Amino acid sequence: ANLEVVFVHHVEEEKREFTKQEIRDVVGTPSLEELKKMVFGKYKHPEWLTKLLLVDLFSGPIDGYPLHLCIAGPPKTGKTKSIIDPIWAVVPDVKHNGQSTFKGIVPSFGGSGIDGFNEGALLKADRMCYLDEFLTPVVTGSKNNSEISNQFGKFNSILDWNMGEISSGKGGISAANPTMQLLACTNFQHGLSDIVQAAGKLNNATMSRILWYVQNQENIDFIHRETKNIMGIPLDERLPEQTESIMNLYDFFKMKENFCKINMDWVFKKYSEYEEIVPDALKDVYSRYDHHLACIVDGASKLRWLIGEKEDFKIVDEKDYALAEELFSIIISSWATDDEAMKAMPKRARVKHLGSNERNVYEHISEYGGSQLDELKAAFDEFIHVSLEKLQALELIYVYDGKYYAFWHTFVKEKQLEAGEIGQNNISQW
Repeated sequence: ANLEVVFVHHVEEEKREFTKQEIRDVVGTPSLEELKKMVFGKYKHPEWLTKLLLVDLFSGPIDGYPLHLCIAGPPKTGKTKSIIDPIWAVVPDVKHNGQSTFKGIVPSFGGSGIDGFNEGALLKADRMCYLDEFLTPVVTGSKNNSEISNQFGKFNSILDWNMGEISSGKGGISAANPTMQLLACTNFQHGLSDIVQAAGKLNNATMSRILWYVQNQENIDFIHRETKNIMGIPLDERLPEQTESIMNLYDFFKMKENFCKINMDWVFKKYSEYEEIVPDALKDVYSRYDHHLACIVDGASKLRWLIGEKEDFKIVDEKDYALAEELFSIIISSWATDDEAMKAMPKRARVKHLGSNERNVYEHISEYGGSQLDELKAAFDEFIHVSLEKLQALELIYVYDGKYYAFWHTFVKEKQLEAGEIGQNNISQW
């Protein structure tokens, strides 16, 4: 059955322009903790995910279109309530609930609008277009993969902000000028279990225009813990205060004169390095990720300026590039579907994808260093060897003289436990 399409909280307020001083007068210089409350209210996320979402929000269009983000994962992992709903509260625009076809998302003729033209959610939105259950048409609609791919391909020119005029084929023509940024969430279900399977059904050219983050285990475990902490608080009280501050920031950072001076040689170099570890089935999806990485750099510089860590967001520094690569590495590592693929990823990104038991053991070893087996058995259980074997296979811990160390410990380098280049990852610094 089709789910109802919902358009709510859409504001027609004209976008405003601000100077740096004017925007500082509006929002001040919030700390990161204060900014989290301004955007997410009582909802919390791992810090790197918080930064990713803020970087996405503040990044500007590059090469004519913005950073579109889709967060995918299993059901009941807080994608809608803790991500879409809070951001929608502070940057209100069009929100669309999933249904079994793409009708209501992309433009179409044959409706009750002017000349029978329906804009669809993407064209209707001025700032952010929020799409919930983004893959529902794929997992519950047509079983014809070619038809699904063709339907999904209708997104391309809209996501590129390059649509122009569209015709019904029967003489009806309407102008279409997209200005929206897409923030989507979706579940993997109904036989669709990972991004590789999604790429097998969807138009890869369309997928390449979107930054796909597959929720890692650290993210999922964090959400489950936080859900317990906010249960009993009414839903509306969990949301951030609905002021215009964040929407004004959004407009300010999207102004064309507020784009950062990005070293594109760095972007292309990192893009090429990470391409080497992208699964073959996702190479086409990755094809536009140089654009996405550049947008992440832009947003990272603006975020650090906003919270008072730098004087001028237009000048990108080493810390901006480091933050951008950290976030990008976590995104790309979220695509890995087995241990061998994970071993190609930067080690700090691998940690995010550990199962709950392995990550608890890793964090213990990481915190204390030189942990002995008896100590680990006492802290966990007699099955500790299973977790240790997994962590060693992923080259996240090393053993010396019966003691366990995390890969980043100075002791590991001093003793060359990683055997020179083996176990290191040259894509990103440890």
